[in-house]
Amino acid sequence: MTAIERHRRLSGLIIMNVPHPALFAAGLFKWPQLRRSWYMFAFQIPKLPELWLRRRRARAIAVAILAIAVDKTRFPAEVLDVHRRQALEPGALKAMINYYRANRGILRRSTDRTPGRRMTQPIDVRTLLIWGEADTALGKELTDGTDRFVTDLTLCCLPDVSHWVQQEAPDLVNEAIEV
Repeated sequence: MTAIERHRRLSGLIIMNVPHPALFAAGLFKWPQLRRSWYMFAFQIPKLPELWLRRRRARAIAVAILAIAVDKTRFPAEVLDVHRRQALEPGALKAMINYYRANRGILRRSTDRTPGRRMTQPIDVRTLLIWGEADTALGKELTDGTDRFVTDLTLCCLPDVSHWVQQEAPDLVNEAIEV
């Protein structure tokens, strides 16, 4: 949204496994993505997601990370424990869930399948979109048509890599960034 709304002048933009908001809004209510994104709707409930995620020392955070990872060796217990401890910091879970709550507008706009005009403003800064093709949270089909909204786009797809591209394929991600 920073690139769309031009809050600040950007020299470049690197996105990892996040679709353009207009494409996400258009694709969210198609069955494959709806099945993947059910939790976004559940996270709209006040306080309940935070209570659920806090249980058992934030065990659900570690379970969620591992569930969608392809290379689970990139997430040893000590790494998952860091994520769990950070989630348990005061206010952290609310902030994490608020990321999804901030997408409430996309959830509403998706019901009529027409993204708002604001979301369709072109991104005119050089953009690198790195996408793990084995992402089970966001389907690769959400990248289709990104070039309609981004004037200078490079799409770098990484096979056999999940949503966590920077953790699972750091060398390939760094290589794509350096080009």
